[in-house]
Amino acid sequence: MLLAESFEDPERARVIYLAAGGLVVVALLLIAGTVWWWRSAAVEHPALAPLEVMSSKSWWKGDHRARSQHLDSVRPDGAQPGDSSLVVPDPVDLRSVEHDDPLDFDDLREPEPEVTKATARVSAPMDPLLRMSND
Repeated sequence: MLLAESFEDPERARVIYLAAGGLVVVALLLIAGTVWWWRSAAVEHPALAPLEVMSSKSWWKGDHRARSQHLDSVRPDGAQPGDSSLVVPDPVDLRSVEHDDPLDFDDLREPEPEVTKATARVSAPMDPLLRMSND
């Protein structure tokens, strides 16, 4: 529709400039939306701060003492190295499953087919020699 030799036409040049301007506006809106989204995102739990520190180059280049000090400075208040008191899972008694009555899921079972002489004769594979003696 827009050919290279028709750029001298002022009406087509206006369309091209409006399209380019529209794309620039869309790009700016996307950038602003992305910045707003990143800033309004949920903040990570403070217990994850040591993991973020361990991913930095300065932590890997430091000696043991500097690493320990850096990790201790970002830990939440009251947390100790190897302390799992921040999240304590509820204990699970796996033996209680053996003693409890099982849930009744009879409504999910498929009905068992009724076996009659006709279905037993059709469904049971017979030896060809036996079939000849029955006929």
